[in-house]
Amino acid sequence: MFTDFFTFKKNKMKKASILLAAAFAVTVLLVSWKAESDNAADVVTEFGCGMSTPDGFFVTTASHSVVTSSGNTSLVCQFENVPNSTGRAWRSKGDLCNTMLGLTTNTSKVVTPSGNGTLVCQVKSPK
Repeated sequence: MFTDFFTFKKNKMKKASILLAAAFAVTVLLVSWKAESDNAADVVTEFGCGMSTPDGFFVTTASHSVVTSSGNTSLVCQFENVPNSTGRAWRSKGDLCNTMLGLTTNTSKVVTPSGNGTLVCQVKSPK
């Protein structure tokens, strides 16, 4: 009985290690990725993007991300029909955001009284 338990646990740990290694490899690739040409920019649009507010978590595909050849990235997501219980514009800065070049806290979130929301995240390449 104990042998079966340890074999099961060992197999589960092996699968988790492989998954963790794969996730790490993808992260390294994304962090090191930048546009090919000296003056080029890679643009990705209509991907899933999420934003949390005091009234919940909201998802949109009205999004675009630009990665420049210098290694900077800007991610912008537009939301509609976001509840806003404050009755006035709600703003937040410095929240953690995951971009194509990694995590950043250079962020800005705004939700208008009418329910339009915007998330902006930026990563500046180290010089």
